[in-house]
Amino acid sequence: MRVNKKALILMAVLVLASCATTIAAPEKETIVKTEIVLEPKAVTPEQTVDSAPEPLTADEDGVFRQKTTFVELPGWASGDSRAAFQAFLGSCKKIYQQSREKEGWEEPCTKAQQILAKTQEQNIEIIRKFFEDEFTPYALSLAQKNTGLLTAYYEPELQVSFIKTEVFSEPILPRPDDLVSVSLRRLDSSLPDKILVGRVLNGMLEPYFKREEIRSIDRPALAWGRPIDVFFLQIQGSGRIKYTSGETARAAFSGHNGRKYHSIGRELVSRGELEKGRASKSAIENWMNKAGVAAAQELMNVNPRYVFFQKQPINNPKTGPNGTQGVALTAKASLAVDPAFHPFGTPVWIETRLPESEKDWKGQPVQLLLIAQDSGGAIKGALRGDLFYGSGAAAGKLAGIQKHPAKWWVLMPNHLSRLRDTTS
Repeated sequence: MRVNKKALILMAVLVLASCATTIAAPEKETIVKTEIVLEPKAVTPEQTVDSAPEPLTADEDGVFRQKTTFVELPGWASGDSRAAFQAFLGSCKKIYQQSREKEGWEEPCTKAQQILAKTQEQNIEIIRKFFEDEFTPYALSLAQKNTGLLTAYYEPELQVSFIKTEVFSEPILPRPDDLVSVSLRRLDSSLPDKILVGRVLNGMLEPYFKREEIRSIDRPALAWGRPIDVFFLQIQGSGRIKYTSGETARAAFSGHNGRKYHSIGRELVSRGELEKGRASKSAIENWMNKAGVAAAQELMNVNPRYVFFQKQPINNPKTGPNGTQGVALTAKASLAVDPAFHPFGTPVWIETRLPESEKDWKGQPVQLLLIAQDSGGAIKGALRGDLFYGSGAAAGKLAGIQKHPAKWWVLMPNHLSRLRDTTS
């Protein structure tokens, strides 16, 4: 079907204004989020106007980036960055393929490859020195806020069937042929950088069906699973599926219906069914099991967003699914970020808390190096991240309760740091 370009541009702009339906990566979020806002740091009586430090200037994106040293990074000298180094090597492969993104990254990526070629042993000291030699750390903060939030996500593993049964009654659906994505920027460079999702009806782009409507349409399925399992598969964006025949594969993210995400955990809290701050995956699943199939389905329909998948082989069981960068995710080394603030491949030093058990809501203090390799619809802002925990039920239990304040430092390639100094 040939469509007049000017008419399509006008149509897309009208749709943008009327329904604001945009596509994003999967939500990758724990169920309840909080924002941590710090009060401005008080000036001690000993400080005077003359002795006060020079105020920082925010960049154009509103973020304060203060150059610092590795000596000043809490826990850096004793940290283990071997997993992050492997993740960084994966990012370098993608950076090489994207010529427009390569500037400033060639040197650290080349040095990383040389280290890998010289020694197969992942020496902690060599890797630490690599990051110290090739990068410059910057402390991140916002106006009146120097602490952000770190949540976590994982790759679920679920039992499925080739056919619908009483137990396996929920379809895992492939991307439908009538689902249309429209990039406004590709149509006209003066238009907003938005991707609209919908379906064409009578020559017009209309919002796509909601979750409840999609479930009522009879479509061929990749597999059939338990309703609760399939719902959480959609929240995470990908997962490993194991058929009753013994075959295993990956259900990889292939798009969504463009509808706005609504947290069912937040919905249960608003109804008074769950305590605020305790709406973990396990708590929601327990509520569903007690409430019954009908009530559970009614709750899931509160979230109109529906995610579609494609079936892929699992070539390496030790790695996770591909993130937004197109790199296989590494457990506790890959980070979902807001790419408006952090280019993919960026190393990020995080100080936060991580749970050691599914009942460890408080978490234990840690510092760790992560690589920005993914994004998510709910991951917005310079101090907002989502840590990939790995695959399987054990990872899911920990990811489900991870929701802690975090301090951020980004490691900028030295070449880009020098450019920043000359232009500031």
